[in-house]
Amino acid sequence: MPKKTATKENSMATPRITKVVLNTGIGRIMNQTKNQKEVLQDVTRLFQSLGGQKPQVITSNKSIATFKLRKGMPIGLRITLRGKRAHDFIKRLVSLVLPRVRDFRGIAHSSLSTNSLSLGFREHIVFPEVMNENAKVPFSLQATIVTTSKTQDEAKTLFESIGIRFSALESGKKK
Repeated sequence: MPKKTATKENSMATPRITKVVLNTGIGRIMNQTKNQKEVLQDVTRLFQSLGGQKPQVITSNKSIATFKLRKGMPIGLRITLRGKRAHDFIKRLVSLVLPRVRDFRGIAHSSLSTNSLSLGFREHIVFPEVMNENAKVPFSLQATIVTTSKTQDEAKTLFESIGIRFSALESGKKK
């Protein structure tokens, strides 16, 4: 067998997008309705239309009486997009979704970390895949775009080259 040699990272390498993770919490919705199976199916179907693949159902690990939570109850949905699906989602996000957000003035710099960008949406209705008459139960949504960048400046440059606009306010100071 040939020896494995340590690969050196290219200092000229540009950061890439590795994945997009979509999350939603459905615990509050499940507690408010009596027909939980039907609501879970509706939210799963809508979430599947947003991501283009079947979501993973996240269940609770333990019971908490204060929140009316039982072990094994569904409390969230998650989709991890990679490759072409991730790039398609980002393309739709930049060109269709962000312009539809009310009073959009750019993404806050606090949403950007060293290698990821986290965006939160109060309602899933801003996505064009969801028709308003099909949306019986509105739910919030979080999208996290993960990159291979090493610094926050590299990540910001990558996201700006994609077309994501950041707000003019940088860390509380006006430009």
